[in-house]
Amino acid sequence: SRDALALAEENGRSAGLAGRVDWRQGDLFEPVLGETFDWIVSNPPYVAGPDLSATEPEVREWEPRLALDGGADGLDVVRRLADGAGAMLAPGGWLALEVGWDQTGPVCQRLIDGGEYGHVVAREDLAGRPRYVLARKTE
Repeated sequence: SRDALALAEENGRSAGLAGRVDWRQGDLFEPVLGETFDWIVSNPPYVAGPDLSATEPEVREWEPRLALDGGADGLDVVRRLADGAGAMLAPGGWLALEVGWDQTGPVCQRLIDGGEYGHVVAREDLAGRPRYVLARKTE
């Protein structure tokens, strides 16, 4: 959303990234079609729709539903990222995703099955739960 992008730009300026980041708004890869990247990093919506009411109140009441709701199983946007990122990554480029602790296995498997990545691994968050998926595109 435009509001989310404005907030991201504001946070980027606060972090000293002004002039180093090209901010764009659109549907997933649409604003960057035809471009190639060394890294694609995403914290997509990954909460399963039926589980939204069980999220912590400070999350549920503060975050826009669009930022949380990943569809029936939580993986609607994650699947689109997994299936499309390879075409946007340079050889040897990395895809980094934050997903639910119970989603790293299926996400890693989808990336492996897609055949574009030579190295796929899940990493833990500070609480020791698997939350991050890193995948390196084959060179």
